[in-house]
Amino acid sequence: MNNIIEFIKFAVYPNAGDTTFQGLIKEFLVAIVLFFAIWCLAELIQVIFSKISVFLSKKKKILGKITETIGNTLYRVVFIFAIYKGVSHLSITKSISEVLSNGVFVACVIIIFIAIHKIVMGIIENNTINDEQLFSSTIQPLIEKISSVLLGGVALVILLKHFNYDIVSLITAFGVSSLVIGLAAKDALANIISGFILLVDRPFSRGDRVKLTNGQVGDVISIGLRSTRFKSPDGSIITMPNTDLCNSMLINTRYNGSLSLGTTTLMLSQKNSVEFSKKIIEDIILRNEGLLKDPQPWVRVSSMTIRTYTLTIGFWVNDPADISRIIDEIMMEILKEFKLNNISFDSE
Repeated sequence: MNNIIEFIKFAVYPNAGDTTFQGLIKEFLVAIVLFFAIWCLAELIQVIFSKISVFLSKKKKILGKITETIGNTLYRVVFIFAIYKGVSHLSITKSISEVLSNGVFVACVIIIFIAIHKIVMGIIENNTINDEQLFSSTIQPLIEKISSVLLGGVALVILLKHFNYDIVSLITAFGVSSLVIGLAAKDALANIISGFILLVDRPFSRGDRVKLTNGQVGDVISIGLRSTRFKSPDGSIITMPNTDLCNSMLINTRYNGSLSLGTTTLMLSQKNSVEFSKKIIEDIILRNEGLLKDPQPWVRVSSMTIRTYTLTIGFWVNDPADISRIIDEIMMEILKEFKLNNISFDSE
């Protein structure tokens, strides 16, 4: 046993009689030993957190993901530290040592903040605590963007502080630059503020069908900071600046996932019996399987002149995208029935 200890001391510790080559070999061996010792510690940490992650995932998935992210982050940080300790034990110059130290610091900060960002995004996407929703899904993209900017800003400040940059001067310069940019891009800022108002006020949500002031109708696809996008019944994309949406009157035909109302009108001649025409249309819409029977669809006289009267047909559906198709089906059936019963659309 004493012989083994003496051999280790001789192999590792430098001696006065060592040549330059022997000294380098011993430094290299010590560096490898340090690296593998710390690397084994990193592996042990990852295994422990992996076991904890599996256990917590059974209770709540988000807790398992957070624990897994923490374990992976600690593994990467300790692994980088193992490389640093191994290399720093070698005979390197002071300048190289400083570069190595700064590189390790930057790498660790980036790794840690990426992990924090991943955890925060996971919590935001999960959007629940004790099965209660924290915030509306509509405002989720805004919270994600703000969180990303704040985390990136904190990481940048830490890095600049480490390299002895004057943070106060940089913040002052940034403030002045922001003021200049704000004056130059006031329209864009107005849209961003309006977007924030739309996300908080929530006059509509994703999936709602909205009728715009210009008469166009579309389903809300996304609510951004600058503009909001709608998908029209024909599949085209409508992009509206948020400022215009905030300053105009909108009709939301489907609010918060409720039912959507579909309507269409028919102008018929006064020569046709109103009761008979209504009865035919009511039978047609009740036979249609695409619309809801509760609430009950309806046919009403909405206007009348000396020569004509107008019937308005109303029905409810779950998906607003079905409205145009159902109207087409109803109209085709009405044409067939009216021809069979000699019901005319004009006043002659």
